[in-house]
Amino acid sequence: MNSNIIPRVKPHNWLWGSVKPYQEDTLGFLQKSIETYGDIFQFRTAHKRITVLNRPEYIQHVLQKNHRNYKRHFAYRVLKLLLGNGLICIDGEKWKKERRLMQPHFHRESIRSYFTIIDQSTKKAIQQWAMRPEVWLFSEMTELTLDIITNCFLGGSVAQGASVVEENLPFALQTIIDRIHSPLQLPLWIPNARNRKFKKCIQNLEILVANIIKEKEKSPIGNDLITMYLLLERKGETITKQQIFDEIITILTAGHETTAIAMYGLIKNVSENDIVKKKVIEEFEQVTKGKPLTIEHLGQLKYLDHVIKESLRLSSPAWTIGREVIEDDIIDGYLIKKGDSVMTSPYLIHRNKDLWSDPYTFDPNRFEKELPHKFAYFPFGGGPKLCIGMSLAVMEMQIILYHVLQSGFEMESLSEKKIDFEASITLRPKTDIRLLKSSKKSKKVLESS
Repeated sequence: MNSNIIPRVKPHNWLWGSVKPYQEDTLGFLQKSIETYGDIFQFRTAHKRITVLNRPEYIQHVLQKNHRNYKRHFAYRVLKLLLGNGLICIDGEKWKKERRLMQPHFHRESIRSYFTIIDQSTKKAIQQWAMRPEVWLFSEMTELTLDIITNCFLGGSVAQGASVVEENLPFALQTIIDRIHSPLQLPLWIPNARNRKFKKCIQNLEILVANIIKEKEKSPIGNDLITMYLLLERKGETITKQQIFDEIITILTAGHETTAIAMYGLIKNVSENDIVKKKVIEEFEQVTKGKPLTIEHLGQLKYLDHVIKESLRLSSPAWTIGREVIEDDIIDGYLIKKGDSVMTSPYLIHRNKDLWSDPYTFDPNRFEKELPHKFAYFPFGGGPKLCIGMSLAVMEMQIILYHVLQSGFEMESLSEKKIDFEASITLRPKTDIRLLKSSKKSKKVLESS
């Protein structure tokens, strides 16, 4: 069988391949490689061979058209050290079963029922800003989205243990990403300082979740995920406590981290552009007519929809999606070998100059036109494993931005401050931004509550 030869990145080191430049500047390394080798290329990190795809047709083939030939790659197996067999880390029949169990909580009517929780949580958070010596955007968004996700899906059960999550989850996630990036990692059973701390973090999270489950078992009432799992267990379903723990940790990790990053990007992008900010405020006023925001208003915010899409194009929290080839495959004449890893990246495709004019400029108007390709824009993934929380995340972004714009707080000037992002499991900001109480009397978009 004749096939095209995939361009290969010249290795930095004969043994470790491209480990060093990939670790030091992941996004820069990938962008430079695209400029040098084109929209399909391979690079090696020690014994792992990774094929990067940066054309929408290629991405659609992997995530949708031939998705059965691709499973989650090695990074997800490392992620299992934290998330176990949560929905993000599994494939096949296990994934189908978990997806079916969780799907009712993400149906349209369920999403609508979360409006009040998001609205009230956001109002409460903003009221507390005035009592704090300093207000930092990403920190506040992280705290707020954690509160929202626990109230929507865990019955508020984690509210008292939020500090446990905040103190342990970031270190656990950073340990995971370090193990993904480095070909040499000491086994967890070796008791060095980092391994001990990682295990302690996991233990603290396990204790928190175990206590939540114990409390819920006393009175399993409510529409939250934990109650659902406990009731299924009582009906004879094969649901283990480990399974419940894995899904709770997955929800806590994916459900608040990604939305906090998305909100950070949205508020930053809107605040930096006076014309966009003015148009968003005017649309809120036109739609709400001076009355409090309701669920019915959200579908009328057409310009805001474009703003959110453009913000997710430039600031997509899920910057990469990895797969492993189950059997040899052919993509556009290129042989993709069994066992190889394939990397697709919203971050890269959203900056592809062949698809997006002036791709580094924030321009919501570009979404007035039809997309150049279905997979030219995929901040929530694509195919059967499309992010289950997509509609909820967008609704959170609408509501939170609404309240932030009328809060009287404004983002500090960034004229001399460069904001960088690091390609961790998510695309996290390296630098936080302060929110300052405006000296001017802000024009209200919302009646004060």
